[in-house]
Amino acid sequence: MRNHLRRFVALLPCLRLLVWALVLWLMPDLAWAEDGDDGDDGDDGEDERLPYHLDSWTALAILASAVFVTFALNHAAPAVRTLGTGLASLSCFGVAGWFAFVVASGIWSDPAPQTFPIDALKPAVLALMGLAGLVTGGVLVWVMWLQSQRLDRLMLPVENAPARYGHVARWLHWVTAMFLSLVPMGLFMTMMPDEVWYRDGYYVVHKTLGILVFMLLVARLAWRGLVPYPPLAMHLQTWERRLAHTAHTLLYVLMFAFPISGFVMSTSSGNAAHFFIWDTPILWAEHELSLNMSGLMHKVVLPYIFYLVIGAHVLGALKHQFLDKQAATFRRMVS
Repeated sequence: MRNHLRRFVALLPCLRLLVWALVLWLMPDLAWAEDGDDGDDGDDGEDERLPYHLDSWTALAILASAVFVTFALNHAAPAVRTLGTGLASLSCFGVAGWFAFVVASGIWSDPAPQTFPIDALKPAVLALMGLAGLVTGGVLVWVMWLQSQRLDRLMLPVENAPARYGHVARWLHWVTAMFLSLVPMGLFMTMMPDEVWYRDGYYVVHKTLGILVFMLLVARLAWRGLVPYPPLAMHLQTWERRLAHTAHTLLYVLMFAFPISGFVMSTSSGNAAHFFIWDTPILWAEHELSLNMSGLMHKVVLPYIFYLVIGAHVLGALKHQFLDKQAATFRRMVS
């Protein structure tokens, strides 16, 4: 306990800096841009929010559902964990249903003009995401049936144990994982024509969730500094250890780079970011070079690297479970 307190005290300056940054960020009357305008995505620099702040309520509902599913997946009672798996499968089917909506809306056949040549791949990538959601949802239904046959209770410590992650690490991991919907959301957002009525509200939800991901990552790093994580499984070969370490490091870098590049892109175009009902101040004037560079990173480079890394992460977990027959490795983070 004394060591944890020392680590926490060492992190206080960073946490204090984060709090001050959030306070300044969310002060609505602060005007740091040269023209003093608190603008956003519209021509006059302000988003047309949905009536009654439905966009902010939608973001809050997504956050609440992610927290509840995570709560259920890591509950001690087997019936509650089975419920959590069922809700997770519904989330995956929701991705497939969302893809069906994209096709039915007509945006699929008449998207916004392409910004980069590689944008021509977006329909195919969206189709693969819809298919992945459908397949993953089906697999989770099967897992839910297997869980329903079990009666063992899941007893987890708050902190990490030598062989598995504790409650806090699991919560931070799975709540963050629930926000993987940001990737297809962002891809669809770049395809939407300007005249789509819910486009600006969609931006509010996307940017709000992006800031939440950033805050969750800060919390994960803080917890990682306070509580040591379980070491990698002993049976892993040297190349597997290096690959796992590289993949984990890249995931952290990518999940930080996404919201940061998105914020730079938005601000450099003269638009504010959003955090539920609040609009962030515009910290600098419009800058075309920053806009182009951050747009290239946020819309092209980071997403395709993310597809490769998250695919390797998932395949590695499945390999440990089904090929290596190392169930203990898989259950370090799942129930």
